[in-house]
Order: sequence, then C-alpha cells, then structure tokens
Amino acid sequence: MTGLSDQLTATLISGGVALIVALLGIGGAITAQLVTTRRTFRNSLALFERQHAEQERVRQESLHREDAHRFTEQRRVVYGRLLRTANDLVLAGDAERAAEKHWERLQRQLDRTRNPTAALRDAAAESRLAADEAREARKKLATETTDLLEEIQLIADDAVRAAADALNARARDAPDVSDRGYGDARAGFLNAARQELGMGA
Repeated sequence: MTGLSDQLTATLISGGVALIVALLGIGGAITAQLVTTRRTFRNSLALFERQHAEQERVRQESLHREDAHRFTEQRRVVYGRLLRTANDLVLAGDAERAAEKHWERLQRQLDRTRNPTAALRDAAAESRLAADEAREARKKLATETTDLLEEIQLIADDAVRAAADALNARARDAPDVSDRGYGDARAGFLNAARQELGMGA
C-alpha cells in the first residue's frame, strides 16, 4: 500500500505542481495581455491625440486663411466704394457749380427785366430747385465719403489711410474728374491700396 500511496502522493504532488505551473502560466499570460493591452491603448491614445492636434492645427490654419481672405475682400470692397464715391463727389460738385451758375444767370436776367415773364420766373425757380438738389446730393456724397474714410481708418495701413485722406481732400475741391490733382490723388490711393492688398502697384 505504501507503493500506491507513494505513487498517489507523487501524482498529487506532480498534479498540484502542474496546476500551480498552469495557474502561473495563465496568470502570466493574463498579466502579459493586460500589459500589452494597456501599452496598445496608451499608444492608440497618443496617436489619436497627435492626429487630433494635427487636424485642429490644419483647421485653425484654414480658418485663419479664410478670415484673412474675407478681411482682404472687405478692404477691397471698401476701397472700391471710396473710389466710386470720390468720383461721384467730384461729379456732384461739378453739377452743383453748373446749377448755381445757371441759377445766377437766370436770377441776373430776372433782376434786369422790369416785367419778367412767367416762363422766366418758373425757369429761375426750377433752376434754384435744381441747384438746391445738386447741393444736397453733393452733401450726401460728402457724408458717405466721410463714413468710408472712417471705415478705412479702422481697416487700412498708414499708407492707404493717408492716400484716402488725400483723395478725399482733392475730390471735395476738384473742378471735374479730369483735374490733374484729383487724378494724382486717385492714382496714389490706387497704388497704396494695391500694395496693401498684395496686388502690386
């Protein structure tokens, strides 16, 4: 019986040792799997964070480019409006002066005539009304030009602001659009605006 009991003891011991070795192997495999999973998760998380940071950087650069493009377009529109309004202001000043001269001529004629005709009185009244309307149109354009200059003060660089002020001053005083001083001021503004917008001179 001792032979059987020794054999049984040996079997139990070897079975227990095998069970312990198997449990240690399973525990080691589980631990290795946990370490590998944790490392893989950490690497995946780091990769995701890098990809997210890169996507965010690209998105921010794209937004910055779009904002810069919109701002450039806004400046281009405002500069174009100033050029058109300055031209209109010169034309309105010319029209106002012509209407005033016409009214003054009719008024002198009316003053020299002892018994003016109804047609002459009506023509003088209409001429006065036309001169007043021309003056109001010029004042409206002068106000619009001033508003545009204020906007330019906010969005333009120093060279464009100075050129815009010079254009405004010449537009208010120019006898007509062919005036050399007005033409020079207009060209100076165009060159400064093109330079600022990156369009070359």
